[in-house]
Amino acid sequence: MKQKLLLGTIIALLFGACGRTDVRLHRADELVEQNQKDSASLILAGIKHPGSFSKSDRALYALLAAEVARNEERLDEIDTLLTVALDYYRASVDSVHLVRTLFCAGQVARSFQRNEEAMKFFLEALPYSEGQQVGDYWRYLVNTWAGIVAAKERLFEDKIRYSQKALEIARRMKNASYECLSLGDIAYGHLFSGRYDSALHYTEVMHEIVLRDSLTSQLPYIYIRVFREFILRKETMPLLCNMWIRLSGIVHPRIL
Repeated sequence: MKQKLLLGTIIALLFGACGRTDVRLHRADELVEQNQKDSASLILAGIKHPGSFSKSDRALYALLAAEVARNEERLDEIDTLLTVALDYYRASVDSVHLVRTLFCAGQVARSFQRNEEAMKFFLEALPYSEGQQVGDYWRYLVNTWAGIVAAKERLFEDKIRYSQKALEIARRMKNASYECLSLGDIAYGHLFSGRYDSALHYTEVMHEIVLRDSLTSQLPYIYIRVFREFILRKETMPLLCNMWIRLSGIVHPRIL
């Protein structure tokens, strides 16, 4: 697999050297879609004069460069790149790259604690993410992060709504890890809305999937984050005892 990836990257670079800039960009685009941003960065580093590209290729280059820069936490370089990409894709029919551009812009805004601005980008992306050409992976990401930002703004009903949509997508993808993350997000929203029984229910469902699929990396999320929030609320202590017993299989609450 790594040999094929390296070969594809070398071919793209060779074609780029011969003036076939679209081949390099499209190869980098494929790599980003495969979450191989480091390899995409290698291709982009070999492009010396993106200003000579066509308008569509300049927009794609700007988007790819922004995604790579965000991955490498070079956030101060992104604003101009995103402006180029947003101007082009908002006026185009390319919903796939528009969703990616809006998602990247939302993540950059979130990194700077500009949650209201981040939410605007995610909300703008949501209807486009329902387009037939957009993959479930991007639908899942947009809904999940819209929920995360909603929780930051203490909009817990919105948090639950976006997380429920993400859960539907995760189940359609048959991705148990994503399913668990969404269940945890829903539990979190119910917890902060004061619906402790609902929070317990979604946490239990998540725990069952973790055990079924041996997703042990999810256990700290359950036992630390969720329990910690219950502990902070004295009125939930009886429920917490019951929750600990039912989830861990321990039969005596004195362990608390």
